[in-house]
Amino acid sequence: MQGLFKFQKSAFFRRKRSVNSPVGKTSGIARSSHFNSAAVYFAFAGIFIIGFLTPNLSFSTSVPNWNGHGKIDGLIRKGIDATIVQKYNLSYAIFDMLIAMNPDDPRGYFYKAAAIQSKMMDREDYSEGKGFLKNIRKTIRISMKILKNHPDDGWASFYAGSAYSYYALYLIHEKKYFKGLRLAQKGIHYLNKAVSSDSTVYDAYLGIGTYEYWRSRKTQFLKWLPLFPDKKKEGLAKIKLAMEKSKYAKGVSLNELVWIEMDRKNWRAAIRFAERGLAQYPGSRFFQWPLAEAYYQGHFYYKAANAFAQLLDSYLKEDLPNHYNAAICAYKVALSAFFDHDYKRSEEYCRKYLSFPNPQALEKRLAKKEKEIRKILSENQKILKRKANTSVP
Repeated sequence: MQGLFKFQKSAFFRRKRSVNSPVGKTSGIARSSHFNSAAVYFAFAGIFIIGFLTPNLSFSTSVPNWNGHGKIDGLIRKGIDATIVQKYNLSYAIFDMLIAMNPDDPRGYFYKAAAIQSKMMDREDYSEGKGFLKNIRKTIRISMKILKNHPDDGWASFYAGSAYSYYALYLIHEKKYFKGLRLAQKGIHYLNKAVSSDSTVYDAYLGIGTYEYWRSRKTQFLKWLPLFPDKKKEGLAKIKLAMEKSKYAKGVSLNELVWIEMDRKNWRAAIRFAERGLAQYPGSRFFQWPLAEAYYQGHFYYKAANAFAQLLDSYLKEDLPNHYNAAICAYKVALSAFFDHDYKRSEEYCRKYLSFPNPQALEKRLAKKEKEIRKILSENQKILKRKANTSVP
């Protein structure tokens, strides 16, 4: 599986759509997404057309039985499913079990790293970064060791490419852009190598397809140059292939299609895909975020307000390290309700937004939204007061 999810608010790949509001123009929620797959981020890195060296370890170089162990496949799928529905402790336990079963197999380390990354992005808390790096580096070391002795092993190339892509995403988040972009290019190299070695490694087509779509999308103004061909259709076809035939990436591929349809402004198609994801993974925030945003961007404001309110309730049920995502949800409910002319509800969620503690580390990121919320609150109060006065006999 190329990656778990792009989450809704990644700092490096935002899709915005301006909406008229009482405070001027407000930007749409940035994607995650994913709730995500690292694929989009190294796709973004590829736009620039620009190795991390690890010490040798003395573990076995035997090739894992990629296709013949039903128990391992079952555990991987259970761990991924647990991650998608925010059961992170369960997914950690499952992947730790995989590592204990075979310390020389990259899969346990990779999916543990993917689960950690998904949790960090979901909760906007990167305190588990050391654990992520430990597992992602171990994935790279084992995969490269296998490739040294078996250079045509498609699955080893897949895990190497996926791990490099995750590593790149983490480095870009840490503002280490040059190194991140360099590793992103290594990631796409190994994913391409995976399918050239074994065309049945369908999980790799998600990463390659995502790369092709977004690289073409973000360089479409240069498509007249031979170095920048338009591969959006090819990329989309590869993502759909991964959704149909991959071992572990079906849910992630579906999530990616939601965001692509949103990018194409096909709001109803995005909604259908997101609802399909929620039917498979009830309560998954990785599908709730794009569903809510598709409602919002498509001007289905009543449904958007309800969807973001549901997301907010999901966060408030958990013991979170900060309230960033909860605040974002309240902000979006306030906006959606305002555009739906439900000024009482908008006022309620403006106050709810302002009630959240604002950690110093997040003050700058939330400062603009707080200013907007205060203006929307003021506008709501004016409208409600005016309505009250006109209703007096």
